[in-house]
Amino acid sequence: MIQTQTKISIKDNSDFLQGKCINFAKKNTKKSAKIGHCVKVSISKIKPTALYSQEYKKAAGGLGKTSMVNIKKNSLQDLLLVQVKAPTCRKDGSTIQFYSNCGVCVVFKKAGANKQHLLGFKRVNTTVPFELKNKVYAQKFKAAYNVIKVAKNLL
Repeated sequence: MIQTQTKISIKDNSDFLQGKCINFAKKNTKKSAKIGHCVKVSISKIKPTALYSQEYKKAAGGLGKTSMVNIKKNSLQDLLLVQVKAPTCRKDGSTIQFYSNCGVCVVFKKAGANKQHLLGFKRVNTTVPFELKNKVYAQKFKAAYNVIKVAKNLL
């Protein structure tokens, strides 16, 4: 379970390393988030070479991953929770537990009256649980080669 002020590591190919949860994207009554929920995060650590690579890509015409998201310390980002330390129960009765709290950057774009959910970056550097298959982001994780699966007859 993720609560406010929880440190979350960011496991994609963005230049963010760690953030602190400040709010939930959905209004939860339980005031906690699980795998597959979105949280609002204040970035606390970035890669040391991030600012130099951002200036280089701006000089090259603004191409690349930095054109989607501004890379700054203390900036606000939306994260999709991929791993949580608390045990998660599956439909077959087994539980899965990870060693860290991890998330992936998500970009919300408004297309008219609808909101589009897009993964901020292309690569996910950690295992992705099978429970995310039924969420909104199912198409985005089809390319993830390291998805933890359970036998289909158990689900």
